[in-house]
Amino acid sequence: MAGGKVYTFEEVRKHNDRKDCWLIIAGKRESVQTACIEYFHEKHSELLGPECLGLSSYRFFLQVYDVTPFMEEHPGGDEVLLASTGKDATADYEDIGHSESAKEMMLQYCIGEVDVATIPAKITYTVPMESSPKKAETSSGTWATLLQLTTPLLLLVLAFALQSFLKAKTE
Repeated sequence: MAGGKVYTFEEVRKHNDRKDCWLIIAGKRESVQTACIEYFHEKHSELLGPECLGLSSYRFFLQVYDVTPFMEEHPGGDEVLLASTGKDATADYEDIGHSESAKEMMLQYCIGEVDVATIPAKITYTVPMESSPKKAETSSGTWATLLQLTTPLLLLVLAFALQSFLKAKTE
């Protein structure tokens, strides 16, 4: 989507939860008179193709996709999409091997592109805000596990006490 709204990397990075999820994925390449984006030479040379390597006839756009409406429908689940927020998700997207229909479907979610100059050299990953409810689930899961482990022990103690009581009563 060359020519659409241009977002900074930090602006896109803020959209990282189930109710507001944006992804950065390399989009179409377009013939231009300038050199290929250096970022792609470093990070995605496998996507450039031989006609671009060493030549200066194509430019790539890191496109921004608002996939919020697609979160529940995504075949891999929303966690896959959330794990790809806050970074260039091109490699994640390409590794899956999406179908042509999936690639066509992406067009409806494209809202602009990222200003490549705003992408930091080293990206630190921040945990999406909706990870905190998972901790609550984990603590309740800990109690369930503890209960599963102690229940047989309590039953064994109860059985031993009952046996001792009945043995003492008969004597």
